[in-house]
Amino acid sequence: MNGFFLGIEVGGTYVRTGVLKNGYAHNMLYKKARLKKTGNVLSEININIIEPIKKIIDTNKEQILLGIGVSMAANVDRESGIIKSWPNHSLWNGFPILCYLKNEFPVPIIIEDDANCGVLGEYSLLDQERIKNLIYICIGTGIGCGLLLNGTLYTGENGFAGELGHISLPSDHTRCACGNEGCLQNIISGPAILKKYNSITKQDNQGIELFAGKFDSTMRRCYKDTISILSKVIYNTCVLLDVQNCILGGGVVEMRDSFIPDVISSLSGYNRNLQIKKAGLGEKSGIMGAIQLVRQQIIVNN
Repeated sequence: MNGFFLGIEVGGTYVRTGVLKNGYAHNMLYKKARLKKTGNVLSEININIIEPIKKIIDTNKEQILLGIGVSMAANVDRESGIIKSWPNHSLWNGFPILCYLKNEFPVPIIIEDDANCGVLGEYSLLDQERIKNLIYICIGTGIGCGLLLNGTLYTGENGFAGELGHISLPSDHTRCACGNEGCLQNIISGPAILKKYNSITKQDNQGIELFAGKFDSTMRRCYKDTISILSKVIYNTCVLLDVQNCILGGGVVEMRDSFIPDVISSLSGYNRNLQIKKAGLGEKSGIMGAIQLVRQQIIVNN
């Protein structure tokens, strides 16, 4: 069948779309746009999800849309398709996203957590005969973690395994958007790093891109703290699960070329042979994973 799969990733800052026609992620037709906020959930979903999908379908009229994979930085109930919680954008909480999409597009649709999609996307690049366990950590507006154990995506008892951004660190008492104190994403996510920098310098910088330039002493301090805390979290997670391979992705990881080497250096003092790598698909990891999930669903149902 002459068709294509469509993937869309909805994050706290950006919406990314990808069209896969030949099965190879590196040849994916890819676009990225800022998440538009209007203060109305239906309006936001139409602007950020429905309209981009319709444009892609219209652009590819000569081919059939086979399925849509949606990667979301939110907790979505897999059975009902309702957004249970999105701490970074609570306006969407309670919205029946899957039902709404199915009413618009009569094709197989699957929705999954962005980090879970990310780990599946990255796993597609690896030697799956040799590597059966993988941790994927995405650090951007929030912090997500996808776990692949014994070759299978691990989602936990309630479906929300890997909420690394909301583990509590006793040294921090700031209130997180989820309602708890001391969450990791309040310490080393993009907005958290920027907030710390602005607080120290008494400035009002708006973008984490600030850290891609020349470091001043305060930037260096914020960056060093980020690397140190992240390294400890990686080590503890890998030791807990007895996993050797860890892949890092997201905007914070992209902010400096030395990020991965600096994490590796920070981990060198630990007595553990951990393999830390940067996401091979970059911003396409989640989209590729979401597309893989909907492809698998079609295969199983047929």
